[in-house]
Amino acid sequence: MKKPVTLLALDFGGVVVEFIDDEVLEAMSKHTGFDHPTFTERYWRHRSDFDRDRYTLLEYWRLVTGEENPPIDALVSLDLAGWSRSDPAIIRWAEGLKERGLKLALLSNMATPTYEALQKDEHWPTFFDYYIISGVLKVNKPDRAIYEHLIAVSGTKPSEILFIDDLEHNVTAARAAGLQAIHYRGMDDLATILRSEHPSLWYPRS
Repeated sequence: MKKPVTLLALDFGGVVVEFIDDEVLEAMSKHTGFDHPTFTERYWRHRSDFDRDRYTLLEYWRLVTGEENPPIDALVSLDLAGWSRSDPAIIRWAEGLKERGLKLALLSNMATPTYEALQKDEHWPTFFDYYIISGVLKVNKPDRAIYEHLIAVSGTKPSEILFIDDLEHNVTAARAAGLQAIHYRGMDDLATILRSEHPSLWYPRS
């Protein structure tokens, strides 16, 4: 049995919402002169720096497309759609924990323009108590500073925070900062882990 949890922190892409898929990336590539594999490589090559606000929105898409005047409206619209497919199962579970009094945080690598645009979307999760966004802080996971910021703003002991992320290196870094952490591989796997390690946090939501 693990230590009691008073704050649950969730990653965004790959946990709260489905990870952007190849279909969306292929649709974006059609607005550029690149084939799908080339576009995808360029998209991810610059994404980490974009997520910590090293580039503006226009600068990022210029780097991705190689164009001075990229079709930014079409690309941004598709990009936001690709990061907006909420996972209803984990949303219902998190909302249930919120109703029972648990504090919730969103801890995500996300550029400020993306964060601001998604907030206007009707599917944006509004039940979190804290929004820890890499673009706002200018630091990405797995940098220890982003976890320390969560600890500081929430006033929570690291050992009382449970962080869930789909990337193993982010989970490892969270544990190094003193947090409890679970590598997310889907809701069924999460349920199995919670029943074993954090039974008070798991109950089915219909």
